Amino acid sequence: MQTTTVISGDVHARLDKARELYQRIGMIECPTDDPMQDVRNPGFVHVQLGDSVSLGYAEVEAEFYRWYFDIVGVDHALLGNHELPAVWWDPDAVMFLGYHDRDEVADPERRARLETDIGRDREADQLVRDAFASGRYQVAHAVGEWLVTHAGLSVVHEAEHGLAGKPAHEIADYLNAHFAECLTTRRASPILDSRSMVDGGIMWLRIEHLVAEYGQGARSLPQIVGHSGYMGPELHHDLVWDIDTPQGVEDAIGRSEYGGVAALMTRDDGRTFELEYVP
Repeated sequence: MQTTTVISGDVHARLDKARELYQRIGMIECPTDDPMQDVRNPGFVHVQLGDSVSLGYAEVEAEFYRWYFDIVGVDHALLGNHELPAVWWDPDAVMFLGYHDRDEVADPERRARLETDIGRDREADQLVRDAFASGRYQVAHAVGEWLVTHAGLSVVHEAEHGLAGKPAHEIADYLNAHFAECLTTRRASPILDSRSMVDGGIMWLRIEHLVAEYGQGARSLPQIVGHSGYMGPELHHDLVWDIDTPQGVEDAIGRSEYGGVAALMTRDDGRTFELEYVP
């Protein structure tokens, strides 16, 4: 049987759209209306590049998380900036900003709704912690020649860490080992998280800056990223797949209420891809 690798972008607990997408591509069967009765089909390897859930305010995500990891199944799970606050030790890290308070909400009506809402889903938060403790998460993966991270590896960090010219699998191994070392030593690292929007680390780099590096001819490393939804899903310069999705509902409270779900499929180890997208 030929194996299909599926790389999913940011899902943010959008169960109905994720379910529609995975059924469409044949990765799951949905015999009833109950998602917990869905069945994962053989012949697929599933890579998820982070932000499967939001762990933000006004989200109810524990049930989705169980469906996504136990029923659909994730063979290679990466941390995104939304999961990372559940496991990362540094309270000053940029990925914490906005996820544990409501200060960034300026509109008084939306803020009032948030103040009376349920807050963060602590059960989903604990599920992420448990999965992380069991070794389920990494920060990088390689599919053929393509490096897969949540937000992308900038040229600055590629050079600073001596990664230029190295194949994707070696870079992924380095990033995963570096992350493990930072957890052990409790040492922050800009390659993982930086307050800079230009070289903001593999959890925070903005897609427009990553694409600009390739547009200037400064890069040759093929990358698959998510994180910044307003330019995707799209292939840029034949070397950068952005598979996050545009935000569609401006007054949504939780991220699960807006945006779509996208996935790439490859049957030849990344030499060719098919994009599937539920807006």
